Amino acid sequence: MDSVMRKIIYQSMPCEHNNENYRTYLAEKSDYSCIYCTITESESPGATFNIDHFRPTKHFPHLKTDCSNLRYSCPRCNSYKRDNWIDLESGCSRECSNCQTKICTTDILRFIDCLVEDPKDLLEMDSDCKLVPIHNSKPADYSIEILRLNRVQLLKIRSTRKFINEWEENLNSILINAKNQLDFTERMHKEFLRKYLGSNSVYSISEKSLIELASDLFQAQVEQQNFFIEFVNYEIKKLKVLNLGRLGSDSVA
Repeated sequence: MDSVMRKIIYQSMPCEHNNENYRTYLAEKSDYSCIYCTITESESPGATFNIDHFRPTKHFPHLKTDCSNLRYSCPRCNSYKRDNWIDLESGCSRECSNCQTKICTTDILRFIDCLVEDPKDLLEMDSDCKLVPIHNSKPADYSIEILRLNRVQLLKIRSTRKFINEWEENLNSILINAKNQLDFTERMHKEFLRKYLGSNSVYSISEKSLIELASDLFQAQVEQQNFFIEFVNYEIKKLKVLNLGRLGSDSVA
């Protein structure tokens, strides 16, 4: 799960002016997470997510039921965002269809619009799990400040996600190395059998015993490596179950 706001695409938007149709559509498109802070429903139990009007209804009443203006938002981000918007003095005409300046897409203090730009070009997560602007992006700075995207709750969630992601990456790396080691051991075993048991050489009883012992040791190593691979796969499976429990919808099992 990304801990940084991501770009979204709306396709086949619902035409009906029905709150529940919008809610279901927006929730699915947003992976049941807040489009601003990325917290999921399951990470915020008990919280009823909101339908946010990106361009506030107070300033854009004609966009109240326009699905392209709606965003799936957690209650806290929605409450922080409120009616904040680019003021008239900064160049917002409040008439999008007749707008010539497109000031809402320039590098000014404004909210990042994940529907028309990729937020990951504007902000990133640092080593302390805090979101920071890229190249001093003003939209990123404004979004981080107004939406309080570095609040303690989010830092804890990002830290947990980071730990789990690194844990999974580590397990996958261990799995790849284990499979490579198994492949090497099996090839060495085959080569050993070809060299010593596939020849017409005559061995003494003691030599045959040593060869058979070596072959048994190869086989034991193969079995041990297979067991280890099964163990790592099982740990990865448990990690995926853990992630499924943390992410997504709080109404879908």
